[in-house]
Amino acid sequence: MELGRKLRIRSIVNIASEKIPYFWPMRNFVHHNPLHELESMNFREAIEEGKRFFRGEPFLKREDYLELLKKGKIEEEILRKNLREFLKEN
Repeated sequence: MELGRKLRIRSIVNIASEKIPYFWPMRNFVHHNPLHELESMNFREAIEEGKRFFRGEPFLKREDYLELLKKGKIEEEILRKNLREFLKEN
């Protein structure tokens, strides 16, 4: 087996055998919370600002949520319970 392949396998094994840290998979210490400036905003404003700042989508597509529900990754009874609670509050 060639040296590059051996080293790659050894590297993968070393990473896989690491203990899982409390804030997994964080590998470096973060001094400043990058979302700190969003804490004073209401939720919808913070979502929009985060979307602009990070250039990403804050939520999955509807089809993705439906697929997760179909696969059992989202528990229907918990979803229904949370929806009932949300509707009571609003």
